[in-house]
Amino acid sequence: MWDVQDDALQALDEETRQAQQRVDDLLTLKPIGSITGHDKPSRTVGFNPRTLMIATGAGELAFWLPEKVDGATSTGASAVPISI
Repeated sequence: MWDVQDDALQALDEETRQAQQRVDDLLTLKPIGSITGHDKPSRTVGFNPRTLMIATGAGELAFWLPEKVDGATSTGASAVPISI
């Protein structure tokens, strides 16, 4: 269970509240990119951290592999859709 009330922050002084807000901003996950491939929403998503591969499934199955740019992995991805 999470305490989502902001009562603890109200008791802090302004400087501490601003510092806590900066920490919260750093801890908030924000998307760095997006991938498209299915016409409809995905019903299943799987991820393999060892191979950096994502598999998504809707009316078809798609395997997402990271793109290589000068030997480094980029944030882009390419899909190989397979109809089922």
